Amino acid sequence: MKFAFLVMLEPRSLSKTINNLYRYIIDYYDTDIYILCQETTNINDIELFNKNVVYKNIYKKPNSFEYLNITKNSWDNNWNNDSCLQCYINWYKMYEILEDKYNNYDYYIILRTDIDILFPFPPKEIFESIPFGIYTYDANYAKSWGGYSSGVFIHKKFILDYLKCFYEIINNNLYTEFLSYYLQNQENYMIYCMNKYNLSFKYMNNLNIYFTAETLNDNSTWSHIEYSSKYNVIYKYIEQCEEAHNNLLYWNNGARWVYENNIILLKNE
Repeated sequence: MKFAFLVMLEPRSLSKTINNLYRYIIDYYDTDIYILCQETTNINDIELFNKNVVYKNIYKKPNSFEYLNITKNSWDNNWNNDSCLQCYINWYKMYEILEDKYNNYDYYIILRTDIDILFPFPPKEIFESIPFGIYTYDANYAKSWGGYSSGVFIHKKFILDYLKCFYEIINNNLYTEFLSYYLQNQENYMIYCMNKYNLSFKYMNNLNIYFTAETLNDNSTWSHIEYSSKYNVIYKYIEQCEEAHNNLLYWNNGARWVYENNIILLKNE
């Protein structure tokens, strides 16, 4: 079984997280790495990916509103602000790269780089035996946002539709129904798009990551970066940080990944 790691967002905190990205993702799954990012002030950090890189494209950031011919939304509803639109653009560009080679891999891993990984992800053996799917976190911290915590492990059967649907729905003006949603955030927009493309997702219950930063003054789109004296870490969302550390205690007490009742979860055997 072959895995690919897709790096498609601004490379935040890489000097802090690169070792764990290799330890818990790239080396752990023996992944190839595909990098497609817009230019940013910290783009040179992308060079820290110094092995397993099979594709890299760093391009000049476009005006995302002009690129997608869409009007800037209000601050309260973030599904189509510049940051979110740039995500959809990058995912679509990755779709164009993988369109003729997606069958080269069984699963694709999509995660941000500004993550602290507290314990291993499910082993390859689990993905070899479970139904094909899109496996995302069932994270408690995200439920008030809509409940979707971004795709983590995506089978090749679904990767192309996943990468292109968010862009295509905007580009083809197919989002009218979404404008009636009470909470128009990126998470709900992604669920809306996946439903339009008949993409369903399955759950991986126990969160093992949280968003971090190198310093308290680092760039953060939505959250205010804080320091936790309890965990001695820098975090972006306290509920996420606490949930991941609670799962770390579970892991340290001997719980391990199993597949049960259509869910990947930690369980003491």
